[in-house]
Amino acid sequence: MWQWLSSYVAITVAVFIILASVVAFFTVQQNTIRDTEFNQIAKKIADVIDSVSTLNGNTTKYITFETNQSGIPIQKVFYGDIYNINITKNSVVLTQKSRTAHVNFRVNVHPWNPVLLNDSAHNYYTDPAELAYKDALKPFVSFNSNTVYKVVIERKEISVNYDIQYHTFVYLK
Repeated sequence: MWQWLSSYVAITVAVFIILASVVAFFTVQQNTIRDTEFNQIAKKIADVIDSVSTLNGNTTKYITFETNQSGIPIQKVFYGDIYNINITKNSVVLTQKSRTAHVNFRVNVHPWNPVLLNDSAHNYYTDPAELAYKDALKPFVSFNSNTVYKVVIERKEISVNYDIQYHTFVYLK
């Protein structure tokens, strides 16, 4: 009788171990798929910003999280929850609970509105020190996906020490 009982317990334990392994495998697979999908949202935002940064001309594009607004739509919720977006001068970082996605830009951007330049009324004249100061003063733009604002990506011609250059600015409107 003890042999039967011990073999029954051993088989039951083995079944539970196999069942737990299968559940763990599929949970890890599901989390990997969700991480990849979350990273694709960050990549889409970075690709839009990079597409503007590659142009040599005054250009403006919008990213929106509302379906009824004009602009490039980005999903508002990810698996039922909103997420946070942080855009720095060289990357976009998305966070949602313990999930994080990070994508670097090909070209650095300024995470502030170009009207903050001292001489914005006259062809946006500035110098490298002012650009560095503004970048240090406002090093990122941060918001969540539930925002009603649009993300503005603006490529602007500015005069840096009388040298005409194009710079990309990212801010909320």
